[in-house]
Amino acid sequence: MIQDQLLLALVKSKNEAADDVLVEALRLGDGREKLRALDALIQRRTVRGMSGTIALFDRMPEPVQQRVLGDLKVFHPALREAGRSDDPAVRVAAMRLIARGRQGRLAYVLSENLHDAHDQVSRAAADAVVALAKWVADETRGLQRGTADDDGPADPDAEDARRATYAALMVQRPEIEAGVARALDVHRGRHGQDLLRAALLLCDGPAARGFQILTTAKHGGQVPMIRRLQQPPAAEHVDAFLLGASRGHVRSHFGAAFAHLADAPALDAVLRRTHWLADPALRQCVHGVIRGAWWADGDLNRDLSRRRPEEAARIADWVVASGAPDATQDDRLDALRRHAR
Repeated sequence: MIQDQLLLALVKSKNEAADDVLVEALRLGDGREKLRALDALIQRRTVRGMSGTIALFDRMPEPVQQRVLGDLKVFHPALREAGRSDDPAVRVAAMRLIARGRQGRLAYVLSENLHDAHDQVSRAAADAVVALAKWVADETRGLQRGTADDDGPADPDAEDARRATYAALMVQRPEIEAGVARALDVHRGRHGQDLLRAALLLCDGPAARGFQILTTAKHGGQVPMIRRLQQPPAAEHVDAFLLGASRGHVRSHFGAAFAHLADAPALDAVLRRTHWLADPALRQCVHGVIRGAWWADGDLNRDLSRRRPEEAARIADWVVASGAPDATQDDRLDALRRHAR
């Protein structure tokens, strides 16, 4: 009873010392005490108390962290203030929490810290930007994959989860895309490659902000994006590579890149997304670059030597969709047939 009365008095107190007492309890208490102190801090909703909570987040046990993540919107004012703190450790903690909590509306806090002279702070900002972009890209692919695979009876739980994921993306993605586009346009520091990676992750559809960067001549990120996409794509950038190659106004930049797809990781990345070759514009692009024959006989045989026979069918799908001449297709498909036995 005495402890309950003390907590109630701390919650109602207008003295900043009450925040310090509760933060100290959050730091030193056992699991149950930490949760009670956190509840009291959330009830007070003071920037001072919540900033102290943010600074301790990485050292909290998992149940306490989940409690913070569940009420993260309450922490927005404190996250904004902590992201501008004079203490670099507090700023780093705030940015990590923004990324882990997927708070796209606070992406501007990350942008502000990208230019900080303190290397640990700017590094944390860049890492958080990439983490948010990767989350958006992964969730978008998951939704697309789920829609493509929906040929059986509907699962109500799966459908509810998909709706929740879609709703979260609709709220968070525009803010994250805008933050990445703005940062890539003005940033001239040492984290340009991280921002470029984030922009390419978000270049996954004609309406995506990342693709708008690629097609905007005056944007500071256009030239770096084109230069990166002139190279064989990393697995996470296949969408951006094929999207850029399929659009006429930027297609000419990608011709040389197709000649280098004998690289095994790049081939694997493209083969995992062969459905993009159903796009007539892309098929025409590939056919116009090197008539769709991305593999010489030796390259195909070397690739088959490291694949299981059941994978040959997937490669056959690519060969058929590639737009290569019939004689070339026949040769390739016969090699695949022999490999599949």
